[in-house]
Amino acid sequence: MRRPLPRPLLLVVGLGAAFLVAGIVLLIRTGLAPDHIGWFAYAPLSDVRLGGPGDTLVIVRPGTRWGLALAVVGGLAVSGAVGYALGSRRRATTAS
Repeated sequence: MRRPLPRPLLLVVGLGAAFLVAGIVLLIRTGLAPDHIGWFAYAPLSDVRLGGPGDTLVIVRPGTRWGLALAVVGGLAVSGAVGYALGSRRRATTAS
């Protein structure tokens, strides 16, 4: 006979899944968008151009950071709770 999962474990799985979905949605909405900004650097003894038109800088927006953080926390919570549930299952043994 199977034991039902304890409520705190179901709560952790539910919250973790909600955080994971919210983080993925937030990442999709904000995304990593290349942004062009006007900067350059001057290196007098070098022939290397350090910036200018055509260079792309990836800006990590606050929404992207929050999305990544929520997705990581949600994934860790779900995987930890599922691992705990699988590890705590015990086979029913009969005493002889």
